[in-house]
Parts: sequence; structure tokens; C-alpha cells
Amino acid sequence: MFRCEKCDKEFPNFKYRLILSANIADYGDNQWVTCFQESAEAILGQNAAYLGQLKDSNEAAFEEIFQQANFHTFVFRNRVKLETYNDESRIKATVIEVKPVDHKEYSKRLIMNIRKMASAQ
Repeated sequence: MFRCEKCDKEFPNFKYRLILSANIADYGDNQWVTCFQESAEAILGQNAAYLGQLKDSNEAAFEEIFQQANFHTFVFRNRVKLETYNDESRIKATVIEVKPVDHKEYSKRLIMNIRKMASAQ
């Protein structure tokens, strides 16, 4: 039996959930973000159930999934809040959506922007 600490009840099974803290970066800066279930699965390329089973059975393979996620290119949509606690303000960023970069579409957008800049001069 598995016990839920929130409702203090016991259940015969459970469902794995992900919360991933990640440092995302571009050419100019980096930011620590929190990724919940869907965005964490998209970044890691695996679902939570598989990761939970892998953690229990093969720790090295589990760690390798996180290493493989490094230095991949994604487009992030984030929610950013300024939080104050004990008179200290800090930025809290949460990933709302993450998608792999569509290089063909991104190249089209860059070419369009270059043409706009060239015609403005």
C-alpha cells in the first residue's frame, strides 16, 4: 500500500509525477526554471512511468537519460514571477511549454527578419 501524505489515505498503486529543475541558457544568459510533468517529459524524451521504473532497476541508465538531455535546443514558453520572501526578491520561472526547434521554420523567420532590416535601410 502507498500512502498519500496530502490526504493521509492509503492506495494500492500510484502514478509517477515529474518535477524537474533545469538551467536553460541561450547565447546571452541562463535561467533556472522548474518543469512539471509534460515539459519535463518533453525535455527528457521519456515518460514518468518509465523513468520511475528505471530509477528502481538501473540507476546508471537513469542518470544517462539526464545527461543526454544536456545541450539540446528547445523553444521554451515560461511564466516568470517576482517573489519576495524575508525581504528578498527573486525570480521564479516555470516552463509552460517546451518544443524542439523547427530549424526549417526558424530559418524562414530569420531570413524574413533580415529582409525587413535590409529594406528599412
